Amino acid sequence: MYFLLKNSNINKSRYFLWSIYLIISIIVCRKYFSWLPEQILVSIGLAGIIFSMAAKPVPLLVNRITKFYGKISYSLYLSHFLVVMSSWYVYQYTNYFWQINRISAFCILSVIVLLIGTVISYFSYLYVELPGIKLGKKIIRK
Repeated sequence: MYFLLKNSNINKSRYFLWSIYLIISIIVCRKYFSWLPEQILVSIGLAGIIFSMAAKPVPLLVNRITKFYGKISYSLYLSHFLVVMSSWYVYQYTNYFWQINRISAFCILSVIVLLIGTVISYFSYLYVELPGIKLGKKIIRK
């Protein structure tokens, strides 16, 4: 749906307003849709958000940072388990030596995991993913 609307010349503001109307209607009429599972209502609301983002991207959600994480997302997915499990020792160290509360240690560790995971994923993207994509394109052309 996104790719169909992205380059089209139709009035995109109508679709944005339609999706906002859909989300508000679901929220207001929640008690009338109680027979529907909650997952279906949430899916309809998220579909409306995706539909509106295709029609008119919101700069808060579509910017340089989110595009960067979109590029490295697969590498981040593959490496995050290693980074999170390795950080468990750092978490124990910060609790034992610094004597800080668990919430502060968790926040510090979350920032560290995000930074290390981003760096590992970026290099994995550059030196593994991109060459693999180029190799795949060469193989497909032959």
